[in-house]
Amino acid sequence: LSNWEVKDLSLSNIWRDYNYLTYGLDFGYNHPSALILVGIKDSDVYILDELYERKLTNMELIQKAEDFIVDRNISIIADSAEPDRIKEFRNYNFLSIRGAEKGKNSVKMGIDYLRGRKIYINTKCVNTIKEIQNWQYKVDKNGTVLEEPVPFQDDAIAAIRYATEQFWGSKNGVGFIKLK
Repeated sequence: LSNWEVKDLSLSNIWRDYNYLTYGLDFGYNHPSALILVGIKDSDVYILDELYERKLTNMELIQKAEDFIVDRNISIIADSAEPDRIKEFRNYNFLSIRGAEKGKNSVKMGIDYLRGRKIYINTKCVNTIKEIQNWQYKVDKNGTVLEEPVPFQDDAIAAIRYATEQFWGSKNGVGFIKLK
């Protein structure tokens, strides 16, 4: 991805500054869990804040999410491969959480969506910045770059894909909390 820029983004007026807000959550343990706050404004994607940490049990992640999440009414789109963890979040009153709609082409569709937008990453999101700087596509034996990402250090990027999936192909942001 080359269409991104690091920018100092304030969180003090997120309700006014963005058309839509959503969270993406990629569960991990040995890999980091990544909970990313994403804002959408004029079709641009803003990575506003990140919770990014390894070796968290689900209960520890829930406790950290309680302090991190600015409003529990904002959708949280999580890795659907972990339905038990999603259910546990719901049990702790994170009622806006749901599993991502993973399909055969969902990674490609998510990357295509992100490639087609300007992405602004808050300076405080150091792990997201590191991941996006190291983003790579697979290369075949002939040196041809394939349209398939290397699945390495992509936890924040996966969370961003989950957060934005409800916006792919949509003009009106169905599924997002409309702020204006």
